[in-house]
Amino acid sequence: MEGQNVDLSDLDGEWGNAAPPERPDDLPDGTYQVVIEDMEVRESEAGNRYLLWDLRVLAGECKNRHVFKRNMLQTPENLNFLKGDLAVAGLALAKLSELPVKCKQLVKTCLEIRVKAKGEFSNIYIKKRMGDAPAQETASAPAPATSAPAQPAAATGEKKDRF
Repeated sequence: MEGQNVDLSDLDGEWGNAAPPERPDDLPDGTYQVVIEDMEVRESEAGNRYLLWDLRVLAGECKNRHVFKRNMLQTPENLNFLKGDLAVAGLALAKLSELPVKCKQLVKTCLEIRVKAKGEFSNIYIKKRMGDAPAQETASAPAPATSAPAQPAAATGEKKDRF
């Protein structure tokens, strides 16, 4: 391979000072008040089921940006985290099979979340329920171009993601 013979030593100093740019679609670490714009249970192409939360920031310099939280539905540990998140948000389920329908009851609910970067990903923690969205917040604001969901619906109309 030719690339093995390319001398990059002249860039070593610059490399040491380089910092990866913040991805424009990630929210900076911090606490945010958000409204739940949508929730749905999805299945990835690999067959992994998860609950997708579409959250929109209500105030501050990140106002109207969307952040997407996923609760995987694969392991007992995943279900423990999901049950905790739903309890804080204000939804109790008798059976998990109720989730695809009942999760819609949380749409337009305001939450306080904490975003914490972990490697190249961010964890989103639901801290508390703030109540229902005020009337002026119930109409979804247009999202910035950089906040589109990373996984578009498949051509068949089914929503499948790769993980």
